[in-house]
Amino acid sequence: MIRVHQEYYKKIFENVVGHENVGWMAKDLSGHIVNADDSGRFARMVGLSQSELIGSTTADLPWSNLEENVRLADSLVRLGEVREMTVIYWHSLADEWRRVVGAKWLEKDASEDTDSTALLYCMVMDVSEFLGLGKKFSS
Repeated sequence: MIRVHQEYYKKIFENVVGHENVGWMAKDLSGHIVNADDSGRFARMVGLSQSELIGSTTADLPWSNLEENVRLADSLVRLGEVREMTVIYWHSLADEWRRVVGAKWLEKDASEDTDSTALLYCMVMDVSEFLGLGKKFSS
């Protein structure tokens, strides 16, 4: 199933914002990120290095203020739903507001690379520049 969702959203997202603005991550059922795109695009979107990203949780990401919303969405994903979302967050390294559009789904047959029996996948596209929304903070 991951291939179906991954290819579907990848194609749509890349058609909208281009390959360089699309990234993904996977987390285990405890909420820890265990894998992400090898290019580091997802890590750059959230302002972390690839090594900092692996093992982190929602509390470590720029949208940590939405932790309860993420937890509720993850609960629905565990029940088999595909969830789509839009998130606006402050990217501290870029010093601007960012907006991502994404989708989440559950893969019950997890990769051999993890100890988890299932993984929650999240693919996002950064639409900030596409929509002209990246705004610098001005004092």
